[in-house]
Amino acid sequence: MLDISNLKLELEEAGAFEKCEARTWVKVVFLLSGFGLLTWGAAVLPLAATALLLLVSLLFLVPAVMLGHEGGHGSISNSDFRNSLALYLLFPVMAGKGAQYWRHKHNVGHHEHPNIMDSDPDLNLWPMASNATAYRKSPKIQQWFQRNLQGWALWPLTLGLVWSMRYESFAHLARDAWHGRITRGWWVDVFSLFLHYVVWVVIPIYFLGPLSIAYYVVVWSLVGPIIATIFGPAHMNLPIGTQAPADNLRLQLLVTRNINLPGILPYMYIGLGNQIEHHLFPKIPHQRMHIAIPIVQRWAAANDVPYQTIDWATGWLDMTRYIRDAWQLETVVLEPASSPVTINRAEPDNEIAEADEAEQRITTGAV
Repeated sequence: MLDISNLKLELEEAGAFEKCEARTWVKVVFLLSGFGLLTWGAAVLPLAATALLLLVSLLFLVPAVMLGHEGGHGSISNSDFRNSLALYLLFPVMAGKGAQYWRHKHNVGHHEHPNIMDSDPDLNLWPMASNATAYRKSPKIQQWFQRNLQGWALWPLTLGLVWSMRYESFAHLARDAWHGRITRGWWVDVFSLFLHYVVWVVIPIYFLGPLSIAYYVVVWSLVGPIIATIFGPAHMNLPIGTQAPADNLRLQLLVTRNINLPGILPYMYIGLGNQIEHHLFPKIPHQRMHIAIPIVQRWAAANDVPYQTIDWATGWLDMTRYIRDAWQLETVVLEPASSPVTINRAEPDNEIAEADEAEQRITTGAV
């Protein structure tokens, strides 16, 4: 039986799991300060400068928000409290995206069952269909759209991605409240989302007038396509399974690929171009990915397991073609490998338990 514990041990000895907390918090301060300065410039300078400053500000906003993803996985700090602090600061407060929703959708749903029907929420691409099974379950008028238009509509629809996640965040909180699952973490999430709208909507309207709403809408709409280029090519146009195989590690490698990023994009994506390493070991900080990559590559070659990569621009095209044809692509049965693989790492459920404890310390002020 192939055992990944030796790979994890080699990564640990190489320092791949060592946290870079101080560097990360400095980066958070730098990115948010840069975004704030550019936003202030867009507010006070002539309108002709606003569009340019808005676009440049995304170079600061997107990586800042994506550092919240690291907080959600506990890869920023050895302190559960400070990981949760980063998550709540950068997701609900900064981005208006609920932390409770994100951890259950991403850490549990996606990381545990990538590309598995009815388990991976990232396959729910309404109004599009991610596969033929989803197409057959759609209403007739939606099927017409999926057959004829969804390939063209993909990128315009990504402009609504952030807004969709915000809606799902409130829906997740509402479901928890309906079922009596109101925890301290639930209240932290609600308060953090409240702060988001005070900081982003109420205060700007008071000082700058209603035009600030247009700026807010444009900024967060443009974040959607950028996020899509991060997560889409990593998993789209790879097998979609009807049920999770027993060999979870081989599943991760079969349905995940890295993205070769040019220029400053590795900085923008905060390590998420290395989706293979991230899916195998989500607690590796993005600053340590350069250590993990060659080690994982050697391990994959030695054990004859997939290690897939795609160029950034090719990934866009591959993702677009996949969405165009997805309505007629059948799911497959992902059979367990003949040599089962075990993986020794923290399960997402444990990450959620750790985060819940950290949220309680947030509400009590204990670190």
